[in-house]
Amino acid sequence: EEIPSDKQTICVSRMFGAQTDKKQDLSEALASYVLIAAEKLRKQRGRAGGIQVFTYTSRYHDPHAFYASAYRELTVPSSYNGDLIAAALTCLDHLYEPQKMYKKVGVLLTDLLYDDQMQLSMMEPFVAARSAKKDELMMVVDKANRQWGRGTVSAAAAGKQQAWQMRQTRKSARYTTSWHELLALE
Repeated sequence: EEIPSDKQTICVSRMFGAQTDKKQDLSEALASYVLIAAEKLRKQRGRAGGIQVFTYTSRYHDPHAFYASAYRELTVPSSYNGDLIAAALTCLDHLYEPQKMYKKVGVLLTDLLYDDQMQLSMMEPFVAARSAKKDELMMVVDKANRQWGRGTVSAAAAGKQQAWQMRQTRKSARYTTSWHELLALE
């Protein structure tokens, strides 16, 4: 294929650096993953009609391994960070159980629509005006993050501490993809 086909879904999930039972950690991780997924969605000029959130516990440390997911349909397809984070956190409220030690959380954007596939409704002028303002704001955020690095402009829901992040202490050097890690002959 010369031109790749449009994606049907976008998924972002990661394992935690350490298991956690805190809802705050899950919320921050989920918001961070939604931001990444929304950026990918906007890069394709798309909007999500639904969002699915899933959580895992460790099957090795928990005798009753647990997997759960929740889905939320958006009233208006969106690629706006605030709309997607709010929907994802609503899903997490239904999934969270305080006694569980979670090792992974993820987000799946579904029912993707692209600019040439948008269905107009009777409320279209009102919705279109609001969506245009959100799109402009997201363009500015994406431009800043491209210029100064991912996470420069972020949502408060993503948190700052991020103790849940993956551990990457044994990561090999990126000789072929990072200027700062080029192999130097001495």
